[in-house]
Amino acid sequence: MSVQYGWPTTLAVAVSYNYHASSFISDVRELSREYNGFIRLQRHLVQDVLKDESAHISEVNEGISIIRRRVQGKRVLIVLDDVDRTEQLQALACRREWFTGGSRIIITTRDERVLRLSAVREHEICRLGELNSKDALQLFYYHAFRGNTRSYAS
Repeated sequence: MSVQYGWPTTLAVAVSYNYHASSFISDVRELSREYNGFIRLQRHLVQDVLKDESAHISEVNEGISIIRRRVQGKRVLIVLDDVDRTEQLQALACRREWFTGGSRIIITTRDERVLRLSAVREHEICRLGELNSKDALQLFYYHAFRGNTRSYAS
């Protein structure tokens, strides 16, 4: 299993074809704070990875059990974007032994302590530097104008 630290989400989405299933969950920090946020995040993961719209999850421990049972034997790519608490990782990707070899769990976070507290090994962390001004502006335009980066001057 490989864990990333930074913003490699575009790359992760691009390489998802190498896996049996994949899931990209953005804004984990914000979504987990909403009412039933962990359960909603688990449902999202189960629907993406397992293609199971009917899975009923009514509490977090039930979701953990369903995810554990159903990811076994599948090579999966899971991107958890903007994680800021270990509880989020515990609810979505508890134990590395659940996942088949070749699976990748990519976690983006602003707080490296979240990874350390979740027993991520030092050699599994990829630290990415800050964007330069031009790239930051391009990223802003991409999100602000729905992918249209032509409207900004170089």
